[in-house]
Amino acid sequence: MNANVIRTNRIAALMVAVLMTLTVQGGMLWGFNAASQDDEMVQTSQVTVLDTVTIVARRV
Repeated sequence: MNANVIRTNRIAALMVAVLMTLTVQGGMLWGFNAASQDDEMVQTSQVTVLDTVTIVARRV
């Protein structure tokens, strides 16, 4: 194969990979944003208090 053909194939493969990555990641971010903007899912009045855990260990 010609070196230009190999280089063109690699560039095209890289461009397709970048496009697919941006499409998938953008779709996920769009979905997360839509979920966070949804009024039914947001419950600001509920506050959860987490228990405090104390770990006591001997230093070696």
